[in-house]
Amino acid sequence: MLVSTVSQNPAYGSQISVYDATSGTLVGSFFTPKNFVADALGSTDTLTVMGDITANSSQLQMIDIPLSLAAGTAQLPVNEPPYSPPANYTTAGFSLVGGLTGLVGTNQVYPTVAAFFDSFQPNVYQLGLLTVGTSVADTNPSGGLILVRQFSAVSEDAIKAEGAYVPAIPSNNSVLPGVPEGSVDSSLAINTIGRTSTPEQYTNTVSLLGPVSLDQRGMITLDTTYDPTTGVTVPFTDPITDLSESFRPELNGSAAAGTGPALIDVQGTIQSVRGLTANGLVLNNTGYTNLIRIGQISHSTILAQPIGHILTPRAQRSNDVLLISTTNRDFGTRGGGITLVSGLYQLGPLSLTNDSSNP
Repeated sequence: MLVSTVSQNPAYGSQISVYDATSGTLVGSFFTPKNFVADALGSTDTLTVMGDITANSSQLQMIDIPLSLAAGTAQLPVNEPPYSPPANYTTAGFSLVGGLTGLVGTNQVYPTVAAFFDSFQPNVYQLGLLTVGTSVADTNPSGGLILVRQFSAVSEDAIKAEGAYVPAIPSNNSVLPGVPEGSVDSSLAINTIGRTSTPEQYTNTVSLLGPVSLDQRGMITLDTTYDPTTGVTVPFTDPITDLSESFRPELNGSAAAGTGPALIDVQGTIQSVRGLTANGLVLNNTGYTNLIRIGQISHSTILAQPIGHILTPRAQRSNDVLLISTTNRDFGTRGGGITLVSGLYQLGPLSLTNDSSNP
């Protein structure tokens, strides 16, 4: 599902609209509580979080999308008894400034905040990143573990540009309160932390940051834009004012009709993948894949961090077989034909899209 805040209603609160992520079809909408202004939205794999950045609020709230659509108003996720619904998260010592995103494969959300990170400027707010968990594991009476929806602070860090602190509120911004933030696979996407010589945000450049180190992994600059009415490509001049989380609907086809790919998406270690033939295999592993032993492979992509061994002869790999591995391998290119990529980051998680009347 895709969610977006579209309007404010004085009688209720913010109206949040929900769309099908593959077709773009409007699924429905609901309202937030009257005194909650949903200025920011982010999500994990299982729930959505909204943020209110107004001066007297500055809080996060979890929402269950299916329950909210059914009720017409924002509903908290339901914990198993005897646990209460999750309380809102308030930021002591920090102020939310508008950016909020989730990250694939985690239960955390990442709001941008303003705080006094620099002790040499005790009265100047700097830009920072707050990492907030959305669930904890608690022990149940039988001695096992139970997942409980609950906010918890993980870390608070300043976002820097070339080692220098960044102003929390950019001087070239007269509309938005903070920095647009989203994600691209396992990287946070922020527009933009700039550089010490030009520390302004809100340009046409997006910085990709590691979610823990906050080191810059790369930058994406939108240099041109295409005007479909004239067919002319012109320089991109309007600043980016919002970003979304990444979503990967590339794996199309009908699983029922047998035309879709065979998808294996793993977050961990794979000891071995064995088979006689593989046609249309997509194996995406955020971890070590020790052995791939398949007699014949065609029309397939296998990605791991890293790939250990591939025991399919080159002559039995046909029609665009792509093997991608990180370079942290101490055994060369055993198996041959493996593309080694330094700094390879997580893709996905991937999932098959549903059949749609509007693909």
